Amino acid sequence: MLKPGGYFVCIEIEKKDFPKERHPRIASSEMEEAIKLAGLNVSMKLF
Repeated sequence: MLKPGGYFVCIEIEKKDFPKERHPRIASSEMEEAIKLAGLNVSMKLF
């Protein structure tokens, strides 16, 4: 549970389109959409 005005930090390695890569990753655009759908605001993205 976050306090009002609190911060949620999400760290993920960007998904790549390699057939041999089998890690459960999603694209940053999909992650951002999921965060917004959860009612949170994205305030900073670092690549």
